[in-house]
Amino acid sequence: MVLIRNGVDERSASVRNNSARTSEVINLLFVGRFDRQKGFDILLDAMKELEGRPFHLTVVGGGVLHLSDLPSRENITYVGWLDADATALAFSVADVLVMPSRWEGFAMVPLEAMSHSLAIIASDCSSLPEVVKDGYNGLLFPVGDSEALVKCIESRAVEQWAVMGRNGYSMYIAHFTGTMMSEATNQVYRQIVGHANSEAAGRNVGTVRALDMSYGEQPLVSVYIPTKDRLNLLKRAVESVAEQTYSNIELVIADDCSTDGTREYLQSLAMAGRAKVVLLPSSMGACVARNFAISAASGKFVTGLDDDDYFLPHRITDFVELWARVQAGKPVAGLFQPARMLHPKGEETVFTRALQTADDLRSTNEVGTHVFAPKEHFLGAGLFDPAMPCWQDWDLWVRMAARYGVFVGGGKESYVWDMSRIEGHTTNKPEFLIRHGLQLFTYKQQLRARHERLGVLGTLSLYPQIRLSAVEVLMLSSSKQWRFAVKYVARKVLGNSGFGRLRLAVKNKTIQGA
Repeated sequence: MVLIRNGVDERSASVRNNSARTSEVINLLFVGRFDRQKGFDILLDAMKELEGRPFHLTVVGGGVLHLSDLPSRENITYVGWLDADATALAFSVADVLVMPSRWEGFAMVPLEAMSHSLAIIASDCSSLPEVVKDGYNGLLFPVGDSEALVKCIESRAVEQWAVMGRNGYSMYIAHFTGTMMSEATNQVYRQIVGHANSEAAGRNVGTVRALDMSYGEQPLVSVYIPTKDRLNLLKRAVESVAEQTYSNIELVIADDCSTDGTREYLQSLAMAGRAKVVLLPSSMGACVARNFAISAASGKFVTGLDDDDYFLPHRITDFVELWARVQAGKPVAGLFQPARMLHPKGEETVFTRALQTADDLRSTNEVGTHVFAPKEHFLGAGLFDPAMPCWQDWDLWVRMAARYGVFVGGGKESYVWDMSRIEGHTTNKPEFLIRHGLQLFTYKQQLRARHERLGVLGTLSLYPQIRLSAVEVLMLSSSKQWRFAVKYVARKVLGNSGFGRLRLAVKNKTIQGA
């Protein structure tokens, strides 16, 4: 069984701007039929209770009841059914979509609302809780309870609804775009056709080559770069892509509302045909920028690059050649290679494992920050989750591995991870955000095994700003993760810079001894 989420065409996507707002009236919107299923009578009861208060409802739709049969109130405007453009305008000027349905299949109206950065108040019936996350991109109330609906409507100010709307837009980009739906559907058909062809040729379908999908000798590879206000570093990243020994590359850059001249630089790249450029209308974070870039990519394969890092010239060639060589009794989710990590005091090689399974990734990320994989693997796994304050890459790799198979590593260093500048990295985020990321990761991946939880705790201990409790140190030191406890204590005794010098000295001595 394969789950394919419904999607809304990206042409309707927009991010609202409330800076020019002059009224404190909260604009509610209802879109649908006036019948029992849609719960329109429940909404009418709620609006009766809200008369004289700063709320106004616009009703788009029609159906069972004639307009003349509907109550006339100062806080309700009926506009009837509208065409697509007019409906989009109604979404764009509203603050909250209200869906008081008694039952639903999988409703499309909430997805339309999310694509317009609109918060949602919905009943907790049927599929609506799958789309409306209570307290995140909207609020839920019990089916049929008009009093609870009134409380939801009154519970937030305009600014709070706007925050929920932006959260909903992030969910839309991550899970509900039309491109993602079509890509996932096409993938199912490709798998069915590939399975049928395998049987017709008398091959053993239980053994799958990683290249069952025919990409040709020179498949198009899309490299995505999210960026914001790092113009000089971005130019270095772009040049490292231009210097690749592999020729069939598409560069996709998503700008998260830069103000340092980056947009002008990107426009010159686009005009010269050197890059496909996505300009976000407001700053929404690196995850949303990555998701936009991946959705816009045309390549069969996709890999990423951060704007403050750079590729070595052989990276894409190595990946394409490795993918062509890989044969697996297990399916392959993607590829990774060692990276050269630059520190203020030196450098080291990281991510040197040859293989990472889904089980491996549930306790530690030895894949790195970027992988090489078919675009459909990114889309099918749901892209990066903007709700994660850290470990967004790790979270996605776990989902990709669970759905598509192992990650294969090896080869020589091909990515330079520049940590010589601290600003903007997870290492500079406050402790509470990183611990929140751990909680989300543990919940999302349902980490129950002791070694999984200790592995994630060990990763947490590597951040300089993290202060472990005595119990956490004891848990690590009495397990197979004892090395994390040793590193943590050494850092606290020597300080961050002293520990960094010691770690690099030990690593260099180990390499020389080898």
